[in-house]
Amino acid sequence: MLAIPHKREVLVYFIFGILIAVFYGNTLWNGFVHDDIGQIVQNEYVHSWRYLPKVFTGCIWESALGSCQDSNFYRPTQSLTYLLAWQVSPKPWLFHLINLLYFFAAASLVFILIKKLTKNVALSFLSALFFVVHPLNSEVVNWPSAVPELLFLVFILLSAIFFIRYRQDRSPRTRRAMPGGWRRVEINLIASAVFYFLAMLSKEPAILLPLVFILLDWKFFKVKYIELKRGRKIIFLRIFRIPRINFTKISPYALFFVAAVIFFTARLAVVKSVIGASPLYFGAPFSIPERIYAAFTLFAQYLTKLVFPYPLNFFYYFPQKADFTSLAFVASVLSAVAFFAVIFYLFLFPSKRRRSDPRRLLPALFLAWIFIFISPAILFLDAAGENVFSERYLFAPNVGFSFILAYGVYYFWQKKKQWRSFAAAFAVLAVGLSWYVVFPRNQIFKNDFTLYEATLRMNPLAHSLRRNLAVELMDEGRYDEARVQLEKIVELASNGRWEMDKVYNQLGSYYRIKGDFDKALEYYQKSIDSSEGLSSGAFNNVGGLYMEKGEYLRALPYLCRAMRLGPTAPEINANFNRVVSLFGAIDSPEGLAALRDDITRGDVFSDGGENKIVYLKKEPCGEKDEKCRITFLSGAERSEILLPFLILASTPDGEIVPIQDKSFDPQQGLIVLEIPAQFKDKNLTFIFPACEGKYYKVNIGPAEAARDRQINNE
Repeated sequence: MLAIPHKREVLVYFIFGILIAVFYGNTLWNGFVHDDIGQIVQNEYVHSWRYLPKVFTGCIWESALGSCQDSNFYRPTQSLTYLLAWQVSPKPWLFHLINLLYFFAAASLVFILIKKLTKNVALSFLSALFFVVHPLNSEVVNWPSAVPELLFLVFILLSAIFFIRYRQDRSPRTRRAMPGGWRRVEINLIASAVFYFLAMLSKEPAILLPLVFILLDWKFFKVKYIELKRGRKIIFLRIFRIPRINFTKISPYALFFVAAVIFFTARLAVVKSVIGASPLYFGAPFSIPERIYAAFTLFAQYLTKLVFPYPLNFFYYFPQKADFTSLAFVASVLSAVAFFAVIFYLFLFPSKRRRSDPRRLLPALFLAWIFIFISPAILFLDAAGENVFSERYLFAPNVGFSFILAYGVYYFWQKKKQWRSFAAAFAVLAVGLSWYVVFPRNQIFKNDFTLYEATLRMNPLAHSLRRNLAVELMDEGRYDEARVQLEKIVELASNGRWEMDKVYNQLGSYYRIKGDFDKALEYYQKSIDSSEGLSSGAFNNVGGLYMEKGEYLRALPYLCRAMRLGPTAPEINANFNRVVSLFGAIDSPEGLAALRDDITRGDVFSDGGENKIVYLKKEPCGEKDEKCRITFLSGAERSEILLPFLILASTPDGEIVPIQDKSFDPQQGLIVLEIPAQFKDKNLTFIFPACEGKYYKVNIGPAEAARDRQINNE
C-alpha cells in the first residue's frame, strides 16, 4: 500500500542500514540481560506454540508472577515477537537482530512520514539520519526487553502515515486523479486504525496518537470540526453565527475510539486495571505536591537529555520530594513555560508565510509530538516503579526532536549560504560523536555483570540493580562479594524504600550459607519486619533454617505463613509438605504425647487464651459404635488458619486419645473429629494449634455430656 520507492529512496534506506550496522552491529554478540531473563529465558509462555493463546489472554510477567494482576503491562505484540523468535532459535543473537530490524523499520518510517508532510527528500533524510544516530536510542536497540518501545514507534508511524494518506486522498482533485477512488480512501483510514490498535497492543501510551491527528487536521489539513452558520428559522438569531459540530469531519475518529475501547476492554480483562497497578517499588505513592514537582523537573530533564544525551546510563536516581523553592524547580518551570510558549506562538499567531504554507507549522507540530509522548512518563509515575526517569521513554519523542534539529540544519543550508559549511560540519560531527558514544556502550549489555557494574559506577543509588548484582554473585559462589554489595545498599538506602525486605532476606541467606544461623535469623527477621509481615520468602527461609537444625515444630508457623502469602511457590510448598508429612507420620502414643508437650510448653506455640474454638455437639454413639463424631465451631478469623494435622486430644491423666479422622471447613468454621467410642463419657482436653503460633484449648466434661444426652432425648 506504500508507494514503491524510487532509486534515490532505495539509496536512503541502504544508508540507514549501513549506519545501523556500523553503530549497533556489535550488539549481536551480546547476551540476555536484566528483564530478558524473566521475560524470555524463564518465560515458558514464549517457548512453545501451545501457549499461543497466552499472547492475548496473558501478560509478559505472568510466568514469573503467577498472574497478571500484579503487572502494569498488557503488550501482546511483545509476547508474540518472543514466541516467534524462540521457535527459530533461543539464542540471544536472534533477539538482538530482531531489535535491529525493528529499528531499521522505524528509521525508514520516520523518513516516509516526514516526506509525506514536507515533500522534501533532503529534510526527510536529515530527520531520519539524526534519529538513527541519536545516542539515546542505544538502550532500546541493545535491550531485547525494549521491544515494546520499538514496536510502539513503528506502529504509530504507520498509523500516522496512513492517516495523512487518508486526509490527502480525500481532496476532490486527488480523488479524481487516483485509481480506486473512495475505496482507497477508506482503506487508508482502516489501515491507520488497525496500526493504531497494534500500537496500543505494543505500549499503552499509543492511546495519545489521535492528539497528533487532531493537530494535523487543525493546522495542516484545515479540517473544521465546528462550523459557524447563521440561524435561519429563528428571525432574531439570523444576525448571529451559531456553532455547529460537523459530524462528517469528526466521524473518522470513531474508528480510533472503537479500537481504544477494544484495547482497554482486553487489558481490563487480563490485568484487571485500565491505567496501572499499585506502585511497583516505592514504599508510598507520590503525593500531589510530589507529583507537581516531578512533572516539571522530569520534563526539563527529558528536554535536556534530548539536547545533550551524554552521559548515558541504564538507571537514573530521581528523588521523591516537593522542593518548590529549589533552583532546579524554578529553572524547570521556566523551561516548560518557554517550551509551550513557542508551541502556542507558532500555532496561534502564524505569520503570513506560515498561513499560506502549512508545512511551516511542522516545527510546532513536532514540538507538540515531543510533549505528547513524554507526558505518560511524567503523569503515571507509580506505574514506572523506581526507575522514574529512563532513556527509553525518549525513543518516540526523539522523532520530534530529530525533525526540529534537521529543520534547523536545513534552514541554515538553504537560507544562510554562508553557514553551509557549518551546517555540514555539524551533521558530520553529530554522526561521528554519536558513534564514539554508542559503539563502546553497546558492550555493557553483554551480560548482567557488565550492565550492573557499569550502571553502578555512574549511579551508586541504583539499589535494585545492586541487589540483582548480589544475586548473580551468590549464584556464582562469590558470597563475600555479594555481601559487600548488600551491605552497601543497607548503608545507602536508609529510607527503606528500595525493597529492603529482599536485601535483608539475601543477607540472611548469606549468613545461612556461612553457617552463622543466629546472624541469618536476625536478618530474616529484619526482612519480615521491613515488609510488614508480607515477605513470603523470609518466612520460608526462617522455616527452612529451623528445618536444617531439626526443629520442625518451630519451623511450622513460619512455613504456614509463607504458604498463606505464596501458596503457588514451589519451594514453599515443598518445605511445608515435608513438615506436614513428618508430623502426620507420628502415630504412637508416646510420640503424640511428646508432641502435645512441645506444643503446650509455650516456647513455640502460645496459649491463645480466648475461647475462639467452642464445643458444638457430639453425635450419639452407642455400645456397638466403634467411633464417635465430635463437632467444634471455630470463631477464629479467616486469616488465622488452623492446622488440623496437629489437633490432639488427651484425658485428665495424660492418656492420648487417638483422633481417627480430622476435617476443617474454613468457610463455615466447622471442625469435625472422630475418636474411639471408648472415650465417649470421659473428660477430654482438645488442643487446636493455629498458623499464627497460638493454640486453643477446649475441655469436654460432664456438663457437655449431660447437655448432649438432653438434646438427644428431645
